[in-house]
Amino acid sequence: MEPRSLVCMLASFMLSFVMFKYGLKFLKERNYLLGIEWLIIGVSGLNFAFYWITLSEYSYSLMIYLDAFSRLFGIPVIGILGMMSVSHHYKPSHSIDIWIFVTSLIGTAILLYTGFFDSSLPYIYLAMWYVFAAYLCYFDMHLFSNGKTKIAIYLLIAIVFSTALHTAYDFYAIPGDDTNVFLNFWVIALVVWSYLFSVIYYAYAALERSAPKPIRVATT
Repeated sequence: MEPRSLVCMLASFMLSFVMFKYGLKFLKERNYLLGIEWLIIGVSGLNFAFYWITLSEYSYSLMIYLDAFSRLFGIPVIGILGMMSVSHHYKPSHSIDIWIFVTSLIGTAILLYTGFFDSSLPYIYLAMWYVFAAYLCYFDMHLFSNGKTKIAIYLLIAIVFSTALHTAYDFYAIPGDDTNVFLNFWVIALVVWSYLFSVIYYAYAALERSAPKPIRVATT
């Protein structure tokens, strides 16, 4: 295996480890939206690592779908709804959780495979990221207002770096990206995502501790 592929594989394993670790923590706290979405990204990381080992076309196709799912619905929709349990003291019922995932999976397939959205898909990805980034800024303001300055600063750093990454994702190629061992898009992206999703867990936990109010459960 060439050095670049090896580093990308190791970075993929790192993301997978982070997502499984914090995904299980969210599940223990009964936040199934964040827990399952974090585990989905963990599976995506494992699949991406497998791709760097095998260069399998099936692995690549699965990577494209899982990446699209997380960028279109998993992070901006499911992520926000999951984090609202501490920012707005709102938690959907289990049946709503299921419907959210089912409709997100179907919606991803429609946007990705029908062909009607091929030219606009990069802009949809970008718009959805900015929706999530705006919510993260709102969440960060809550952390600052509750005196959680340290984790708020960490989250602010994550917002800045991840927003720069997603802005460039489909529109800018790093010079020498195909040959650079460390400063290529995938290594940078996997490191930034590992940092972002781990910080989100600690930001969530910090805000949850600062505002121990009852959670309203939505009914179908």
